[in-house]
Amino acid sequence: DAVVKPLIRLTRKNRENQYLVYSNISTMISNRKKSFKPYLKHFFIFQSDPSFIKELKLDILSSLASESSISDILKEFKTYVKYPDKKFVSDSIKAICRVATNVPDISELCLNILLKLITSDSEDVVAQSVIAIRHLVQQNPKQHKKVIKVMGTLVQAVQLPSAKASLIWMVGEYISIIPKIG
Repeated sequence: DAVVKPLIRLTRKNRENQYLVYSNISTMISNRKKSFKPYLKHFFIFQSDPSFIKELKLDILSSLASESSISDILKEFKTYVKYPDKKFVSDSIKAICRVATNVPDISELCLNILLKLITSDSEDVVAQSVIAIRHLVQQNPKQHKKVIKVMGTLVQAVQLPSAKASLIWMVGEYISIIPKIG
């Protein structure tokens, strides 16, 4: 595509231009995914990026995810989960979930990453991971009996209300699949 390279070049300009360009790319990517794939690394996020640019880049990276690009994208997402900005970390975990939903062949890989994140020291990371895991398990609960059982053992340990609610819902919803927890 003739328009892609100039758009990528424009992302190096000031923040106002960046916002406009990334917004347009985010909109265009659904119809021109292949055109943007060679520029995947241009959408990697820097800690110094403003939050509005980070959000757009996360959206773009999630949209570009495929079996061929997933290892690079997930490596980046795992790095983003370690950033100090709690909202961005939460958005990164949501992006992992979004990628798993959009590319079903890699959902198990994403689920394993999310399961590792529930051992984090950060309550926010644990909470958002639990919510994302719930979303993924809902798509095929019978395939994820072991995950549901693990999640059931966390009910006492997790303190954040949104995560606790997701855990309790999951255990209640799928109790027939996993009759004994703990």
